[in-house]
Amino acid sequence: MYGGQMTCARATGWRMLILVLLTPLSTLAANYDENVDGDLSDLAGAPTALLLGLGANTVTATSERNDPDFLTISVPNGSRLDAIILDAFTGTPVSFVGVQNGPTWTEGTGTNIDPANLLGWAHFGENLAVDLLVDIGAGDGAHGFDPPLSSGDYTLLLQERRSAVTYAMNFNVSVPEPSSITLAATWLGWLVFFRRP
Repeated sequence: MYGGQMTCARATGWRMLILVLLTPLSTLAANYDENVDGDLSDLAGAPTALLLGLGANTVTATSERNDPDFLTISVPNGSRLDAIILDAFTGTPVSFVGVQNGPTWTEGTGTNIDPANLLGWAHFGENLAVDLLVDIGAGDGAHGFDPPLSSGDYTLLLQERRSAVTYAMNFNVSVPEPSSITLAATWLGWLVFFRRP
């Protein structure tokens, strides 16, 4: 009886591993479209929350003079935000995006923003297919960072001080490549588990 239970557990373990490996990363991604999911929050203390999944997570929205967009993205444990790619943009030549650590926006809007209180910021617009995360990390006067961003909560302000703009951004999330020591330890663990009598 005990041997039969171990054989069943091994078979189940293999099935789960194969299922995880065969699941397309795109099916794990999250998407937010204002036309479907409603307007992104305009409240700094209560941003719209989006738990990012592996792969490309798309956010499509419109921002205008009196309608700032506040969005908190959560990068899951064990993963990282590799890039924010601007896929579409229509409206004025450039808009503003700022990023802070944490689940709320504590800085002002418009001209009241002090870059020293931001993790990063950038202007974005007609240059499509660029990685905004690189520009945000290099924002003048901000704390700054080198991509990727590790797991955690980050709050974005997307604002336009003139006429309305519509944008689509892909937040690309991946699992970091494990080190060779981690890979060796993982494979050794699997071998020990599946070779047990």
